[in-house]
Amino acid sequence: MRTLLALLGIIIVGCLRTTSASACGDIASCDLRKYMTSSEFEAFKKALAAKRRSMQPRAQMAQTPPSNPPIQDWPVVGGFEPRRVPIIRPAGVEPLPPSSALQFFLRKDFADVSLFSLPTATADAAGAEFSYSRDNIVRDTTFAGTGLVALAYRYISEDRFDPFVGWTIAPYVAFNREMHSRKIDDNVDTKTFGISGETGYQNPMFVGADYFRGRLAAVSDDIRLSTNVSGTFEWLPTYAWVGGTLPGTYVNFSFRPEAVVQYDSTTENGKILLFSGRREALRAGPQAHLFFKFYGPPGPVYDVLRQFSANVTYHWWTEIYSGRRESWFDSSLTYNIDPDGTIGLKLSYKRGQDEQTGAKMDLYKLSLAAKLCADVFSRTTC
Repeated sequence: MRTLLALLGIIIVGCLRTTSASACGDIASCDLRKYMTSSEFEAFKKALAAKRRSMQPRAQMAQTPPSNPPIQDWPVVGGFEPRRVPIIRPAGVEPLPPSSALQFFLRKDFADVSLFSLPTATADAAGAEFSYSRDNIVRDTTFAGTGLVALAYRYISEDRFDPFVGWTIAPYVAFNREMHSRKIDDNVDTKTFGISGETGYQNPMFVGADYFRGRLAAVSDDIRLSTNVSGTFEWLPTYAWVGGTLPGTYVNFSFRPEAVVQYDSTTENGKILLFSGRREALRAGPQAHLFFKFYGPPGPVYDVLRQFSANVTYHWWTEIYSGRRESWFDSSLTYNIDPDGTIGLKLSYKRGQDEQTGAKMDLYKLSLAAKLCADVFSRTTC
């Protein structure tokens, strides 16, 4: 820059020596392009503009305080909207007031909810399952239902410069019921009553937030006539969530890893947990959720594809007391019948140890899916 400014001085002196005073009364009368090449002239203009900006008085800059910068978005897939970039509040920018909401949820499980403050979109969720089947060979009729019902109150800081994101508290009831008319040894009937709390803080190093969720619950198993008390802790770093489009396809995806620690204890004498073979179990390990959503240009085929969504959950863990290593795989493909995605037909496959009871499962199922997220006060979907 110094070289260019020195060159400017030489050119101006040359201009004054070769033109009249009246002609040089306005610097615009000196055609600087006569004294330098076109590339040098363009570089000189950029350097002069940068110098003018650097010399602008600070008081003048402070008269127009910067507005709230736009949020840096990740791909919005599966209802995920990332948190804000933690930066220092500029002078003159006032904090926005917090917001709160009371919302009703119907989902398959917590993996299907994601975060209560950033829930999976209703159309992308797997949803609670309800099914009926009839086996005429053994004359067995089966009614089955699996789901989670929660009422979540959330308090969110709308100020993007606040390191505290917000908190949510949600009492919930989960159910898993499969009743057979003849094959009663295959019956499953568990009910879970619990409360969940989560809070989030912006990460100072990455784009996103660290969410922490804790759950306390009592699981009643009416088949094994036992009651388990459980506690679960989850760490969900949203800056590790990845979203995008599968190359060469019309499929969006969202990958969301987390870490999970679970403690279970049975309250019944003589009963053991299937997770550990003893009265207590402590499991720790990673869990990953993968969401898929189809899209495409207008057309009959793509109109049908846009009604599909897929969900995969894989949780692998180590039981600390016994050293056992097991996993839980839960996948589903859902066709949304209505435009809002509240009702759908779902094909699912589950394999591994059930997260609530520890029972071994290897099951395909075609069922009716129901999912809902609604604001209690405004009576609108969320």
